Amino acid sequence: MSASRAPVVFRDGEELADALARELLFIARRAVSARGRFVLALAGGTTPAVLYRRLARPPYKKSFPWRFTHFFWGDERFVPPTHPESNYRRVREALLDRVRVPPENRHPVPTGLGTPAAAAKAYERELRRFFSSRPFPRFDVVLLGVGEDGHVASLFPRSAALNERKRW
Repeated sequence: MSASRAPVVFRDGEELADALARELLFIARRAVSARGRFVLALAGGTTPAVLYRRLARPPYKKSFPWRFTHFFWGDERFVPPTHPESNYRRVREALLDRVRVPPENRHPVPTGLGTPAAAAKAYERELRRFFSSRPFPRFDVVLLGVGEDGHVASLFPRSAALNERKRW
């Protein structure tokens, strides 16, 4: 039987963001040391922006292994990457434009392909290319938020997408 940890309560979002940034730095360094890269799936919406802004400031701005970090989006809206509701745009403005991440380490959902289905197929190809040695994608960290209706990563309650067993 494993021991459970007591819940951790933070004063505010800034304190939580700092704790998350420290934990991400620890995991990222460990992943880079073990495998030469850190693979992160980002949460969408406005809530994680506090964390993204925190990572773009000292000490993380200089100490994080940015050139070995790969960014994927676990949630994206089907809007152009410049649209105010684009999760890619939010991450780019809060974090990616402020740190040294190689362009090839950014793996946004290609929302400019005409339809959500086309974008999903293209993103699946990108995931399969990146994780080519694995039977399914394996991220070092997946950041998730929870919507008011209980949805996570655009997987809404009672959605047909919850029954998907083959597509990435």
